Amino acid sequence: MNIQELFNLFSPGNLNAPYLDYNKGLTISERNLLHWQQDGVLYFVTRRLNDSLPQVFIEQYLKERQLFEDQHPRPWDKVTHQEYLQRFPNVWNKKLDAGHGACALSQRDNALHLERIMMNDQDSKCALLAYVLMPNHFHVLVWPKEGITLRRLVGTWMRISAHAINKEMGQEGRVWQEEGHDWIVRNEGHLKKLLGYFHHNYRSGGLILRIGPHRWCKIRK
Repeated sequence: MNIQELFNLFSPGNLNAPYLDYNKGLTISERNLLHWQQDGVLYFVTRRLNDSLPQVFIEQYLKERQLFEDQHPRPWDKVTHQEYLQRFPNVWNKKLDAGHGACALSQRDNALHLERIMMNDQDSKCALLAYVLMPNHFHVLVWPKEGITLRRLVGTWMRISAHAINKEMGQEGRVWQEEGHDWIVRNEGHLKKLLGYFHHNYRSGGLILRIGPHRWCKIRK
C-alpha cells in the first residue's frame, strides 16, 4: 500500500485541515524535550516504555548532545541543523526501534488494554485518527477536543495503562518514560509522511495499526 492509498483511507477531507497555524497563538514549553501547543490542531505523539532504552546509552546520548549544543550556539544554519538531526534524533529513534527492554506491549492483554483506553476517549475527548502499537512504544495521531489539553489526555492514558500493565506483569514501578515526544502536524505533506511511517512501523514489527476506520492486528488470540 502506498502513501496516497493510506491517505485516502484516512479521509482527511473531513478534518477541516487542523494543521499548525502560524497566525494563531502558540505555546512553547521545554523540559528535556521541546513541546509546541496550539488549540484545535492535530498532534503526532510518541510514548515509550520506561525500559525501552539502556541507561548507559541515555547518559552518553545526553552528554554528547549537550556538548554539541555548547559547541554550536543557536540559531543554526541548515547544514548544522541537518547534522544535529543525523547525530541525535535519528540515532535515538533507531535505538528505540531496536526493541530493547521487556517489551510489555508484545503481551496481548497489555496491548489491547492500551488500545481500549485510548479508544474510550474517542469522540468524547478526542479524535483518534491513526495509531500503531509496537512492542515497547506507540505512535498516535490525535486531535484533542476543545478544552482538552494534550498533556491531560495522554497523561490519563499513561496512568491507567501503567496500573494495568504492572498488575498484568506482577510488578511495581514506572512503566512509561516520564516525558514523550509530540509534534503539531504541519500540513498535508507532513501528514502523508507520518501515515507512511506508521505503516512502515507496523510492517517491521508492529502489533496493531489503525488508520481512520481501518484496523490491522498481528496479535494472536
